[in-house]
Amino acid sequence: MRRTGDDDVYKLFQHLPNTGNFDDYDAAVRVLKAHFDLQLNPDFERFKLLQVRQREWESIDQFHARLQELASTYTEDDQPKDIRAQIMQGCKNKMLRNLIPRQPNISLNEILIMAWSHDLSAARAAEMDMAMVQTPEKAPTVKTKCADAVQMQRTKQKMPPHAQTRQGGLCNQCERDPNDARYCPAQGRACSNCRRMNHFAAVC
Repeated sequence: MRRTGDDDVYKLFQHLPNTGNFDDYDAAVRVLKAHFDLQLNPDFERFKLLQVRQREWESIDQFHARLQELASTYTEDDQPKDIRAQIMQGCKNKMLRNLIPRQPNISLNEILIMAWSHDLSAARAAEMDMAMVQTPEKAPTVKTKCADAVQMQRTKQKMPPHAQTRQGGLCNQCERDPNDARYCPAQGRACSNCRRMNHFAAVC
């Protein structure tokens, strides 16, 4: 008795009636259980169960196990019904709280399966979101920048004569006052910088 319980339990056991043989462990368990069962108020134990809410970090399995432990203190016939009702109103999943009342014949086992499925989906979605956050966006390389510059130059050369002016109002080929591309001083001249035709080095 002293090896399985503390001194308080041992002292209590010594004063209980019908403890049988001192070495009879099973008899001691029966006597102690009967004594503590008398101290329980089933109505109050049921009230405590119906106040329980799922904790933020608690899985549906842990919540279910906690409800089962509380329900074990009173009549077994009411246990499944009370556990089902408390999962329905005490779980942290708002979708389940709204869905379960619409299915009055759904069993406790079906509720647990739905909760497991939702928890698994939520965990996978969180894992995917984390993977996306941890994958950095690649910075543009020198090669990419060069390709963009070439493309921009080609676009400039394809622009119609009336559009070939800088934002400040200067010619895009000679960097002088706007003019018709056909009569631009740079027309037919090679750039001293890149050797391409029809523009001066100042705008290259």
